[in-house]
Amino acid sequence: MNTEQKVNASTIVSPLKNEKGIILIAILILIAILAIIGSLAAITTTTDLKISSNYKTGVTAFYAAEAGINEARSRLRGSPSDNYYAGDPVPYNASWSAYILTYGTWTTSSDPDFDANYANYIPTATQTTNTNIVANSLQSNISYWVNIRHKKESDLFAAEAYTDNGSGADDIIYYGYITSTSTTLEQFTTNSPDLSRCAPIEIIRSYGISGNSIKGINIQAKKVLGPPIVAAVYGNSVTIGGTSVEVVGNDATCGSAKGHSDLVAVGYDTSYIQNGLPALTSNVAQTKDVGEINCTTYVDALEPTKTITLTEEPPNNYTFGNGSNYEIVYCDATQLTTPSDGTLDMQGITGYGTLIVKGNVSFSGNLDWYGLIIATGNVEFAGGGSNVQNVHGAVLGSNVTQLQGSVNIQYDSCEIEKANANNRYLTFRWKDKTFD
Repeated sequence: MNTEQKVNASTIVSPLKNEKGIILIAILILIAILAIIGSLAAITTTTDLKISSNYKTGVTAFYAAEAGINEARSRLRGSPSDNYYAGDPVPYNASWSAYILTYGTWTTSSDPDFDANYANYIPTATQTTNTNIVANSLQSNISYWVNIRHKKESDLFAAEAYTDNGSGADDIIYYGYITSTSTTLEQFTTNSPDLSRCAPIEIIRSYGISGNSIKGINIQAKKVLGPPIVAAVYGNSVTIGGTSVEVVGNDATCGSAKGHSDLVAVGYDTSYIQNGLPALTSNVAQTKDVGEINCTTYVDALEPTKTITLTEEPPNNYTFGNGSNYEIVYCDATQLTTPSDGTLDMQGITGYGTLIVKGNVSFSGNLDWYGLIIATGNVEFAGGGSNVQNVHGAVLGSNVTQLQGSVNIQYDSCEIEKANANNRYLTFRWKDKTFD
């Protein structure tokens, strides 16, 4: 017999329909998810900030290293008698090196390539051979240190060309004109460098510091030397007149004492015209076709090195530089407004250094110039009457159209060397160096 049982449905509750605590669990899960997302966001933000900070300090350190390179190139210009000069006191020494430091806590262990076999000077304002560790930089707001030394044969790349005229196993590599007749710039070694024609190639290592970042840069730097000096007077075409003109190609006493070579008195490319009986003196040749020298190329190369720019003609009896300060005087004569004939007129001038003229230059009145005169156009000397015009060094122009009156031009390699001392250094090999 079937028995019917009545069951109250409200008393039967499925566990799946028990909603007590579900909201709490959901909230906890949501909080956990949000916490994870927040943690990931914080980690990502922190990482990004660290990356950004590291990038910023790395870039700052790199720029500091570049600043060190620029200071070194600047302090290689000039001569050992100049304050803060950081170059090698002549005669050059293959074991020379110098440091520029922006902080006095630097130690030799700071340099991973420190070599005790080098001189390792720390040149100060008044002493190029100081060896005491002191802050000797001209910069105090940026942190870097720099090492400078001469390039040597061991620093040459496997396929790098050079002419070996030295005698040592690891001679200094020079850059310039290897002989008194050479018109091609090249790398070479030599036992008797003529510093009016060449200079050592310098290896500069600079390390910039910012926070925990250290960035290094290595460069090779060579001096801009200007045109090859193959004669006391050079022009594509040269015209000399009168009997009071004297051109001497034999080197002056200073250069002769150093064993430097004598030159042709007058060198030309296309023509030489002589009127009267000028005195031309040379142990090589009075006149010679020496080929073409493109004065425009060298004026353009030297222009960025200028220390004085003439925008108008200087007053009569003006003096440029002095015996201990050789200037690089530049004038674009084609841009002069008064006069506007493309000619720079120089009257009664005394000068020390290099005069570079884009256009023509004319000298009248008395003249005493120690160093180089280079022009892309015509060069004229007119030392008539009681006026005497003297050049101690050399003269180059596209055309030397007139030497007339009392004009004396004496080749002097030592004056040219002094004039070249202020020429800038160019970077021609560059690479990052990882500090490790």
